[in-house]
Amino acid sequence: MGPGDDCVQNTRATAIAYGQLPITDLARLTLSGSAWPGGIDAATVTYDTEAYTATVRDSLTDIASGWTQAEFNVFGNAGGSRADFNAGSSVTLKVSVIDGSGAAPTCVSPSAIDGTTGETNNLTLGKCTTAGGWTPSIQFTESN
Repeated sequence: MGPGDDCVQNTRATAIAYGQLPITDLARLTLSGSAWPGGIDAATVTYDTEAYTATVRDSLTDIASGWTQAEFNVFGNAGGSRADFNAGSSVTLKVSVIDGSGAAPTCVSPSAIDGTTGETNNLTLGKCTTAGGWTPSIQFTESN
């Protein structure tokens, strides 16, 4: 897979918290994903203590054989739309990696060919930091 390549597998809709979540509850939301060769790939959203999972057979996407990048952020809903935050907003995002290596992931600056979505937000990207060890991760803050 290279820049601009991605894979999407739509699954049945999973209702979360009986509707939209207030933006003020964003800190109570986590997303995790897993991919297993020949197994079941999963995306799980956890809100407070409730977990909601969507799954797909890895044979449909074959993502386990080549998953090397992850992108997580708060973006517009679809069709190239933009999520607009109020003036003075700040969001800190952390992406953890569990791949057995302990190596720190690499921050990649946004560009015209990187990223996996056409949706955006009105925040300005701050400094990206990385950590290796038991729970390798990338963390960055966006604000306006």
